[in-house]
Amino acid sequence: MLNKKIKGRILGIAVFSILFAVAIFLLPHFVLAQVDTGLNHATGIGLSDTDPRIVIARIIRVILGFLGVIALSLILYAGWMYMMSGGAPDKIEKAKKILSSAAIGLVIILSAFAIASFILNYLNRSTQGTQGGSPGENSSFGGGVPSSGNSIIESHYPERDQVGVPRNTSIVITFKEDMDLGQIIQDTNGSTILGDWIDVNGNSQFDPGEYDLIDENFVLIYKTDDGIATATLITDVFASVMPDNRTFRFKPQEYLGSPSEEIWYSVAFAQGLDKADGTSAFPGAIGAIGYEWSFQVSTIVDITPPKVFSVIPYPSTTEPRNVVVQINFNEAISPLSSSGSTPSFDNIVVTDQTGGAIVSGNFYISNQYRTVEFLTEDFCGRNSCGDRVYCLPATSSIEVLAKAATLVVPGEATALFPFDGTVDMADNSLDGNKDGNAQGPNAQSGLPPYDENNPDVLTQGDSYRWDFHTSDQILLSSPSILNIHPNIGDLNVSNTERPTATFNRFMMSSTMVKNVPPTALGSVALYSTSSLPFWLAKYDNIPSKQTTIEIRHDPFLDFNDYTPEFNSDLKDIYQNCFYPGSGPDGMAGTCVPTPTSTPTAFPYCCEGSLSTLPCN
Repeated sequence: MLNKKIKGRILGIAVFSILFAVAIFLLPHFVLAQVDTGLNHATGIGLSDTDPRIVIARIIRVILGFLGVIALSLILYAGWMYMMSGGAPDKIEKAKKILSSAAIGLVIILSAFAIASFILNYLNRSTQGTQGGSPGENSSFGGGVPSSGNSIIESHYPERDQVGVPRNTSIVITFKEDMDLGQIIQDTNGSTILGDWIDVNGNSQFDPGEYDLIDENFVLIYKTDDGIATATLITDVFASVMPDNRTFRFKPQEYLGSPSEEIWYSVAFAQGLDKADGTSAFPGAIGAIGYEWSFQVSTIVDITPPKVFSVIPYPSTTEPRNVVVQINFNEAISPLSSSGSTPSFDNIVVTDQTGGAIVSGNFYISNQYRTVEFLTEDFCGRNSCGDRVYCLPATSSIEVLAKAATLVVPGEATALFPFDGTVDMADNSLDGNKDGNAQGPNAQSGLPPYDENNPDVLTQGDSYRWDFHTSDQILLSSPSILNIHPNIGDLNVSNTERPTATFNRFMMSSTMVKNVPPTALGSVALYSTSSLPFWLAKYDNIPSKQTTIEIRHDPFLDFNDYTPEFNSDLKDIYQNCFYPGSGPDGMAGTCVPTPTSTPTAFPYCCEGSLSTLPCN
């Protein structure tokens, strides 16, 4: 029978050995996170596309695992020697020394793990944006900061880590606030023109001999592998700005990349960049760079014209008059060709065929530049959140015409700048009839627009049209979320998992805006104790008339909780906030417009009261 002292020794050694074994078993899971950064720099030349951080983590795992096995073996050996000592002082002392040395080794191993983890996590964070967030004022829970990287950035093209970008691409970025134009664009012609063809009044003043360039002190474009400190910057880049002073287009004069190899490029904005009001655009940035992202340029020059993927409303259908006109393209579209206000912007035209007049309104581009929406200026009511609702003419036939752009050379896809029709990011004109060729507008092709209501590829050209009908109804009920992914409380979510929410209606793409303090202007947020850039995209289920909104992001950090938030600023295709928020007294459910066909018609709902006239 073993005495109590020996039993205690055996129990202590056994517990220590078990805990150590568990630590060694779990150590690889801590060191080797399932991170996929998307940095496939080497795939084009036949090398592995595994992220270097993962390779390093795997090496650390092997080394620490090997050392852990040795330490565990020494501990077991010392324990066996201690128990078999028979009380001999020399054997006990030797066992203690071995056990002490093994314990010191264990401390060194765990310290190495802690240091390696800190370095790897630091490297992971350092490639995901330079600006931290602040506690979210609009969050529905306690702690956490918005995961943004940079709250001032709404979207850009190419996307972060995008691969296969054509050599003749444009680079486009949209800020959430007005920017200081003088720090982004060099006015090389000495006139009031900024951005090639947009003057201070937002009118076209283009002169083919006058081009403005980027200011390389604040906008840096370079080959990623050269490193920002030693790289030769690409400075011969034409710069353009939309009238809102928020969306900028940069067009390199020479093709990027190479015809024989894929090359990674980076775009960086200096930390000193200011907003139009003179305040810093990147107040939390550390170092000289305020925001930076990379993308892979392929060996291909894009000569494939863009196509219309889907439209809302459906051709030949009848919709409530507060429906938003939406055009979804199969690729990113240049905002210079597809957004603006009527009547100065006429690349896309919405016409009331019944009344015989062009409908006034604004065209907005969103969804990573793949979706264009038209919203009228006819204020006809308020939704359940108290926001204004705008309507198309009632009981009318509405025609939408998206024009193809004039081609530089007939038969080739490249469009003439400034664009008089829809073009993609490589300046290819719209392929309205979807035959794979760019034919230009009617003036060049001699063909009428492609008619989605009555299509005929052989006799119709590349401008794209369809028509639908409006009723005298206004739909003011709210949409709802059908399902989410990942589910609430899910564990062990992949670092690259993209949170999604599916709605029971088509959603208004232009209301998909990142909600990131300190600007706090938006409808979708991603909260966490850490910060990383994210951006938004949508997918429509056409048969089910549902939209799924996806939160794209840099890889999640290990051992962090993330909380997506969709707030009531998000609206459906009828301009209704998805959750009925509180509006002015008497608003909720009390104002129901009546059809114009009824004897006592009140087609408008203004400030909670029925009205026969449009709202002021």
